Amino acid sequence: MQNPFTYAHGQNGTEEEFHIISPEGRTMAVIEFWDEPGTDDAARARADVELIVNALNAYKQAGPNTLFETVIRRAKALGEKIANGIAA
Repeated sequence: MQNPFTYAHGQNGTEEEFHIISPEGRTMAVIEFWDEPGTDDAARARADVELIVNALNAYKQAGPNTLFETVIRRAKALGEKIANGIAA
């Protein structure tokens, strides 16, 4: 299996940043935030980035066709219910 999506913390001047990094090592997105004292901005930004990275890795592992296969399977089941008069 190819490397997973990851993230890295960085700084750009006075702004803190999280970089979302592709399996190939390319920065795909940057989330900037101010790390103000007395706030939870850094923790919230990290949680957002971890959510995105985890979602990308889950999607990558499941495969892009999984979503479409699920939709098609559910559409067929609904079509059968309608044909049998169970759903309208």
